[in-house]
Amino acid sequence: MKDRKINIKKMLDYIEKIESCIVGLDYGNFFLMEEKIAATSFYLAQIAEHASRFTEIERGQYPTIPWKYIRATRNIIVHDYDGLDIESFWNTITEDLPALKKQLQEVLDKKSNIPT
Repeated sequence: MKDRKINIKKMLDYIEKIESCIVGLDYGNFFLMEEKIAATSFYLAQIAEHASRFTEIERGQYPTIPWKYIRATRNIIVHDYDGLDIESFWNTITEDLPALKKQLQEVLDKKSNIPT
């Protein structure tokens, strides 16, 4: 279970990296900045990689976290990067990630659920 706590912390770190990448940007600016799209795509894929390290039973303990959506997003980034819908991607990082960050932080704050 120690690894689960580490994975959650890493997921939170990558969310913060994405937040840093898009500070002060709106969709119009982001759309034109290929390096920001590439960086945030990489970070989002890393979030999914860490999420995939949870077992089905562990994921079941946190049913509000959208595990399947996280994995599906990673698959799109990794397997169809050139076909990435930038507007949908923008919505994911600006609307879905703040909610995920809150959920992950809540799990981390419940230290009794994740032994150190």
